Amino acid sequence: MIMKIVLAAILGFLAFKLFKKPVGADDNKTETGAVETVQDPVNGVFVGRDTEFKVKYYDKLYYFSSQESMDEFIAQKKGENNEDIS
Repeated sequence: MIMKIVLAAILGFLAFKLFKKPVGADDNKTETGAVETVQDPVNGVFVGRDTEFKVKYYDKLYYFSSQESMDEFIAQKKGENNEDIS
């Protein structure tokens, strides 16, 4: 009787070790670093600083959520400069 309990405990322990996931192995998660977000000046959407849509204007970087938003910002700034010159 005791031999059956010991054998069942050993088999249970081996099964546990064989079928448990390794520590840190999450199939559903992809680990990414945190990205700082900033607000798009045109539409107010928060975007990461790693976006491809950015413009440097008077030594300041502006980040945008889309190409259209970036183009609108550039058009606004060109319009402001033309009004100031006149």
